[in-house]
Amino acid sequence: MATVADIGYSAAINLTSAIIFLLAFAILRLQPFPPVASKPAKKLPLNAVTSIIDGLKKLYVERLKPLEATDRFNDFVSPLLTNSNFDAKPMVMLLGQYSTGKTSIALHFSPFVESYQT
Repeated sequence: MATVADIGYSAAINLTSAIIFLLAFAILRLQPFPPVASKPAKKLPLNAVTSIIDGLKKLYVERLKPLEATDRFNDFVSPLLTNSNFDAKPMVMLLGQYSTGKTSIALHFSPFVESYQT
């Protein structure tokens, strides 16, 4: 069984090694995680993307979808995204206890109800 002295000794070793580690990084100006080498960003003309959704869709189709297909991502996590995933309106699910205002907030933001008094 470890005694209080043993625990104090191991804590001192851990603290000393952490300080040495931080000093080494400060003196050598090292970065714990080197920056990822990337290609310089290509400048797109302003009319190349008409909306944020179109830009996200284009990025997904050109960059992510080939990686997901290569790694068979759809077999393990979720199916590949389609155009309808980007074009669909977002959905929100409200969860909460009884009488916490779920219906009130839903009716407040509903475009079908002109005036709702709580």
